[in-house]
Amino acid sequence: MNTITITFTNGLKKEYRNGVKLREIIGEVAKDDDIVCANFNNVILGYDDTLTKSGKLELYDIDDVVEYLSEIPFKAVALVPSNTNGKLKY
Repeated sequence: MNTITITFTNGLKKEYRNGVKLREIIGEVAKDDDIVCANFNNVILGYDDTLTKSGKLELYDIDDVVEYLSEIPFKAVALVPSNTNGKLKY
């Protein structure tokens, strides 16, 4: 069986079968039911994503996501349709 090595943010390294789903890893290592996604080699993954290579994994709970989103400067934009020659423009 082919295996991959996952390195967690605390430095722990664990081997998993190639093709393991993120949900399986979360179920094994996370004590927090609020995990909503993960960063794997700088790519955000959801529960059903499959890992097929070794890399670094950081798990995010809902508080991490809220904190991250609160740091992004949002600019409010309103799209107001206007009718020109029968075609909608935004």
